[in-house]
Amino acid sequence: MLSIIHGLSNQQKDCVIEMGFGSLLHMKMSDVPGALIYYVLERFNPSTSKVVLPIGEIEITREYVHQILGLPLGSIKLSDMEFRDPKDMTYHNWAAQFENKSLIRLQEIKMKIVSSNLADMNFKLNFIALMINSLCESSSCGKANYSCLNYITGDTVVKDIDWCSFVIDCLIRTKNAYKHSSTSFYVGPSAFLVVNNLKKHT
Repeated sequence: MLSIIHGLSNQQKDCVIEMGFGSLLHMKMSDVPGALIYYVLERFNPSTSKVVLPIGEIEITREYVHQILGLPLGSIKLSDMEFRDPKDMTYHNWAAQFENKSLIRLQEIKMKIVSSNLADMNFKLNFIALMINSLCESSSCGKANYSCLNYITGDTVVKDIDWCSFVIDCLIRTKNAYKHSSTSFYVGPSAFLVVNNLKKHT
């Protein structure tokens, strides 16, 4: 995501700010240490939404996620949004960018962003998909996670969505589903876990 942000046009950066993701334009994290991810993940209790560390515990609230990642703290939860109207063409126009609409990969989405200077609706959905896969929940099977785009239309005010609660939902869901092994990879909000731990130690 860091390399993509550095290559955005001024028009695209303005669009990112308008969507409420302006804080991501100042991102500096280029790598997420695997050992640290699992260290913090093991200490996260999904029942209490708390991370218990030797130097104290952290309650993971939507306000805390906003403080750490700067994502929009909107009033509308994604889980409460209605699935797109079949007549709305926003998602169909976005999916039409890709040759295989049933297996859209994150690399393809990244290439669509870097291949254009436009800040149109497709760019918005591409950036949201990039943000979700980078900071919320990715997929371990090669397919990008873009299911949330089914709830966003041309009339959706993206910054009014509570993306911070969505991060927490992803953290709880992926923590409950994760089975630690040498062949399994954690697909939840890794960057948040790492920054959360570093902040506690500063």
